[in-house]
Amino acid sequence: MAGEDKSYDSLAAGTTRQTAVRHVRPATLIQTVGPGAPREFMLGESDAIIGRHDRATIPVLTHRSEMQSAVIKHHQEEFFIHDTNNAEDLFLNGIRIQSALLRDGDEIRFADVGFLFRES
Repeated sequence: MAGEDKSYDSLAAGTTRQTAVRHVRPATLIQTVGPGAPREFMLGESDAIIGRHDRATIPVLTHRSEMQSAVIKHHQEEFFIHDTNNAEDLFLNGIRIQSALLRDGDEIRFADVGFLFRES
């Protein structure tokens, strides 16, 4: 399976069991527009919350966005973005969305903030 290495766990009586080790493909969200730009944020398996909330992992420095505007989730080697406030102000490559699969080079915008999604 792509993105997996094989490692071995030792079991009792000297036998071994093959297990898969998952690796997340590196991805970065680069803020290109808005207060604080340019900034880069590494994405991983944990959800990335974008917004003004104090728990946001990707904080935005504008009062035009909601407390939590969007979340990026990692699922089965892919990254997805979801509008969390249903304010209809989340755009992917110029198209208003509620949720979408992210691809390398995608442009994300909401309020007066813009990001570029990059995969390695």
